[in-house]
Amino acid sequence: MLQRISGRRRRPEIALAKVLGGCIRNWETVGIRTVLQRISGRRRRPEIALAKVLGGCIRNWETVGIRTVLQRISGRRRRPEIALAKVLGGCIRNWNRRIKMLKGLYTAYTGMVNEQHRMDVMTNNLANANTNGYKKEGATSQAFNDVLAFKLKDTSEAAFTTRAVGINNLGVKIGEGYTDYSQGPIKGTENSYDLALSGPGFFTVSYTNKDNETSIKYTRDGSFRLGTNGYLMTHDGDFVLSTTGSRIRLNPLLDFRVDTSGNIMQGDDNIPVAQLRIRDFVDYNYLEKFGENYFQPVDGARFQDAEAKVYQGYLETSNISVVTEMVNMINISRAYETNQKVIQTYDSTLETAVTQIGRL
Repeated sequence: MLQRISGRRRRPEIALAKVLGGCIRNWETVGIRTVLQRISGRRRRPEIALAKVLGGCIRNWETVGIRTVLQRISGRRRRPEIALAKVLGGCIRNWNRRIKMLKGLYTAYTGMVNEQHRMDVMTNNLANANTNGYKKEGATSQAFNDVLAFKLKDTSEAAFTTRAVGINNLGVKIGEGYTDYSQGPIKGTENSYDLALSGPGFFTVSYTNKDNETSIKYTRDGSFRLGTNGYLMTHDGDFVLSTTGSRIRLNPLLDFRVDTSGNIMQGDDNIPVAQLRIRDFVDYNYLEKFGENYFQPVDGARFQDAEAKVYQGYLETSNISVVTEMVNMINISRAYETNQKVIQTYDSTLETAVTQIGRL
């Protein structure tokens, strides 16, 4: 069986050394755990199963080879059972050291996942740099809670005692995302259907999904057009609403004017035919993005009077600075590469331990 585990037919003492090396390197490998438990006759912890197997080897193999191998691994000449206890203790201690060493590997991994998430957010911002009224998104990072580590089952300490060894942190995790609602630059278009908001507030539109279900959405994109029936619509085909909650219908044969309060006039008189419904919210944390450029309130959202002014013939562009986003992407790439090098270093160290130290 030892020859089968070690991978080839070899002398018993060499097969035993190979098994011990595999236990030290791959203590949590499912195969070695299952085989050891099967040989020992019941499901038990790997170190107990290994002790059972090796105990059987010592009782059944009264050879000089097995004694020599155990004494050589344990570091000095002693009785076989003492040498076996020394070997098993070394396995357990080495495994504990490996766990501590791999904590840095997991920390680097969480850092890479976090930087990848930040990169995705930055990429989405750059993709919408030319989207009218787009508000850039951001990502936050949050550290895992610090944990107080204790030393357990340490053979160098007195039995049934624990000792604090310090504070451990498992790395960084992805925090909450946020939206920057700051005002974007306003550009002139000389198109009377283009409207821009200066100040806090949103246009109100009636959105219809593929199931012909209608709901109210809000947007900062004022690039409107006139539909076939004279209704004022967004470029996606959604109707712009007035203060009464109805659709705004204009005479396509007449020019129209919009003042800073959102009143729409047509003809020679200054009588408003409709007024744009501009809404604002007390707390933007109760807003969430919907679709490409819409916002919708969530439970707890409260309305307030909008202070925004409407300017005809202008459009609000996105509040994204392409240069700033590119600089952030470079910093993210450097941080990602740093964590990648940490993982490569750990991989090289583990490879050396498996291919070289394991042969000793």
